[in-house]
Amino acid sequence: MLDLSRSSASLERHRAAVRARLDGSGLLRPGPGSVSWKVNREALVVAGWGRAILLLLAHPSIAAAVDEHSSFRLSLPARAGRLRSTVRAMQALTFGSREEAISAAASINAIHDRVNGRTTSGTYSAHDPHLLRWVHATLIESILLTYELLVGALTAEERDAYCAEAAIMEPLLGMPAGWLPRDSASLDAYVRGMHAGGSLIVYDTSRTLARAVLFPPMWRALWPVFRALQMLTLGTLPPGIRAAYGLEWGARDGKALARWVRGLRWARRLLPPVARQWAPARRISNRRALITQRMTAHMRTHLILLVGLTAMLGDSPAHAQDKIADVDKIFSWVAPGTPGCAVAAAQHGKVVVNRAYGLADLERDVPITPASVFDAASIVKQFVAVATLLLAEDGKLSLADDVRKHVPELPDYGHTITLDHLLTHTSGLRDWDGLMPLSNGKADALTLTLRQRGLNFAPGEEWSYSNSGYVLLKEIVARTSGLSFAEFTRTRLFEPLGMTSTQYLDDMRDVVRNRALAYDKAGNRWRLDMQMGNDRGGGGALLSTAGDLILWNEVLTNARLGAAISEKLQEPARLSNGRKLGYARGLHLDINRAGNVIWHTGGSAGYRSVLARFPESGLSVAIMCNSGEGADSRTAFVRRIFDIFVPASATVNAEPEASTARVEG
Repeated sequence: MLDLSRSSASLERHRAAVRARLDGSGLLRPGPGSVSWKVNREALVVAGWGRAILLLLAHPSIAAAVDEHSSFRLSLPARAGRLRSTVRAMQALTFGSREEAISAAASINAIHDRVNGRTTSGTYSAHDPHLLRWVHATLIESILLTYELLVGALTAEERDAYCAEAAIMEPLLGMPAGWLPRDSASLDAYVRGMHAGGSLIVYDTSRTLARAVLFPPMWRALWPVFRALQMLTLGTLPPGIRAAYGLEWGARDGKALARWVRGLRWARRLLPPVARQWAPARRISNRRALITQRMTAHMRTHLILLVGLTAMLGDSPAHAQDKIADVDKIFSWVAPGTPGCAVAAAQHGKVVVNRAYGLADLERDVPITPASVFDAASIVKQFVAVATLLLAEDGKLSLADDVRKHVPELPDYGHTITLDHLLTHTSGLRDWDGLMPLSNGKADALTLTLRQRGLNFAPGEEWSYSNSGYVLLKEIVARTSGLSFAEFTRTRLFEPLGMTSTQYLDDMRDVVRNRALAYDKAGNRWRLDMQMGNDRGGGGALLSTAGDLILWNEVLTNARLGAAISEKLQEPARLSNGRKLGYARGLHLDINRAGNVIWHTGGSAGYRSVLARFPESGLSVAIMCNSGEGADSRTAFVRRIFDIFVPASATVNAEPEASTARVEG
């Protein structure tokens, strides 16, 4: 929450600017007979502000800005005091006289003046029209939805009129003319584009702020009323956003919300206007008597988050587009009508790239999109490692356990192989993939692993990449948890973390929506190159999108699974002689010019992928492709993307340690 008080000189300057923009816009403020007054005078529409807030916070820049510049975690009395003037300003924008609205807008613009600065990735300003448009759209959409849910239906013409009348915010807040949607179809198209375009991604900051909105400190007597508002917020959120926040909503919740809505609509009809309409809407004859009635702290919180919105942490739109154009050049090798790649990147928690190139299905001319799903292959190893660490944290196993404690049918090789040996590729087990020809392709991964009669070396003595260790770990996770590995990762990782497009398949023949088919090239012809049948064990069968993998990197960066798990996952492995390796648990470790690099590649049949994280520069990159043609250079593509987003000035003097071989599976 921000203090609306400003110097008289600053406010006068802003009043003059708002007045000039308003005069030159040709737009008229809606009056008592307008759809805006019809809708906004209803006090019940504020019940939709919770939904609007959570949609706002799904934008990483807005979440970061609110976290840095808002003080809505203050005590209840402090919130009330800081928001009194803001409440008046908000009411003046809707119901006040022309001059009162100008003064209110000037106060808001004065706040935006102060919220700007510089970060390592560029500058930020609270006057960014792109963020202001998202704020506007979420509020308008939520108000219309709430009005029709709790008050009554609007005609299509009324919805269009409401959008057109709300465009008065362009001159009031300094947005370009024509910037805001003028009808409901344009509004819906813009909102759909934001959801589909990769601009919205929920990080830890968003979830923390959302908890403050959904579970604020309040007087116990207010909780029954607030619980109803909380249900409305959760029930009207888009399912994908709700899942990204980790919020649960079931059939019983939906039925309870429906009962509450029916009761509230019935009760509203019994109330006189004085009880269901805002005071300024009733006091048209005395416009100076702006609203002074008390509001709950929760509503004040929503108000300031909407009115005192700040922009945040990112390049100017022009600079950002230049960088995206540079990324496009990297993938210019993708020719029309050929397989390609999906590419996503985030920096400091903000999505900076979400692009797609080429076709997902050559026969049907289906393009790859940011929603396309690929086989991530060996990138799954870090998920297997995390699943193992979760069970260790649960007390169900220990990394020091002998593997034969959990898989007694594994032969006794005369040496103890621990779970940590499997995690770090120091077990001495041969890679099952190399044994497949001996079985004429008829044995599965686990069977081949269990048939091994000897080790390549004593456990802990050497490092050798082996999918066999992760096949055993996947089996151990299933036996220890009592769930299939697919079910364990779904319930403990993917669903709670909001990775809605990620799943582990036990059978690659299962139908998966939005899956990109994989290809290889034979001369001038493309051929399908898909590994089907039962899963390939711990070395594969993870299906995901580039965007979901970026979200996973943010989970690890922010230690959302707990500091102990993140630290152990990324801790360099050591051989028995104490030598430190360039591999942790399911992750490669390197050093580049700007610091550490944490990465892994994946390759299976025609699929190629890479996921990399650069902690010091806050950059995360995911590339997923459906052909090895050109995509075998994907680690080089990551380095080029790194150079685009991390300036040479960020270079540090560092010598890379001896690294393990570059491998994939």
